[in-house]
Amino acid sequence: MAECIYCRFTTDARRFATPEHVIPKAYGRFQGNFTIFCVCESCNQWFGDNLEVSFNRNSGEALMRLLSGVKSPHEAAEIGGDRLHVVAGDGAKFAGAKSYFKPHTDGTKVVASFVPHVGFAPSEHDEPVLFAESELTREVVAKYSSCECFVIGETEEDFQRLASKLTDLGCQSESVLWCPPNTSLPLVLEPVRVDYRLDDEVFRTVGKIAFNYLAHAVGAEFCLSRDFDAFRRFVRYGEGDWRRFMTLSQEPLLFDERRTGTRQTRGHLLVVEWRRGAAAPTASVKLFNGIHYRVRFAEECSMIWRGIRSGHHFNIRTLKIERIKILAIEF
Repeated sequence: MAECIYCRFTTDARRFATPEHVIPKAYGRFQGNFTIFCVCESCNQWFGDNLEVSFNRNSGEALMRLLSGVKSPHEAAEIGGDRLHVVAGDGAKFAGAKSYFKPHTDGTKVVASFVPHVGFAPSEHDEPVLFAESELTREVVAKYSSCECFVIGETEEDFQRLASKLTDLGCQSESVLWCPPNTSLPLVLEPVRVDYRLDDEVFRTVGKIAFNYLAHAVGAEFCLSRDFDAFRRFVRYGEGDWRRFMTLSQEPLLFDERRTGTRQTRGHLLVVEWRRGAAAPTASVKLFNGIHYRVRFAEECSMIWRGIRSGHHFNIRTLKIERIKILAIEF
């Protein structure tokens, strides 16, 4: 018999035969990838079908999968959703236009393209006012009825569809111009601004990665302590406020990054530790060495203190897992 570190259900050990990956495989298939066998099949399946599928496609980390090359450019259409708001940056043509990512025609990189828009130019000296297709209404058309009107669209089909919609909404402009954007440039040369919304599902997914790593570092028996019940219920069932368990930071984890002020890697960084005098074990999760999620597994622990200090770098370039020198993290 075995007990799941998330739902605490005790069942036949054969129900734990499916490995739970510490870092989801969507973030890299690393040599000797860290797995644990203390998550039951039911929880493993639920995490994959719910938390991970959303996090892997609709999050800032999901976008980094694409931009870092962990995810193929041909799969760019899978990345996006309500947590990601992508627009052309201030220095771009049609600044502020909603954008999305697509594979370059050569298939080796990603380009930023534009969601179909209609623009209204009050005068030749004013910046145009842009509306995505979904934002175009009769009230908008009436408000800008005296302005020059143009369509931003990749294809002639986009132009014809939006021009027809303008007519249906009462547009009186004598002519509607078509401005096809240049989508041939690689994304890194295009000024694009991305806003990323965090929510409970993101924090729960990050919490699962941290708790998995704790189990890998010190074993399942330690993680089954009742001290962690509130944390495990937050991750598995969404109970409680994420602020009880997490804080956010841009602080570096690597000693050389703190010393030089220069980012040393775009790989993933995981740390767990229980420092002497600390109330409970903590963790740090930095996927793609980006947002620093500081994780607190409990407000305090009734267990006898034991020194825990483990850190690893998941190198997305070499696909190797390397030990790292850990900075002391204050919570």
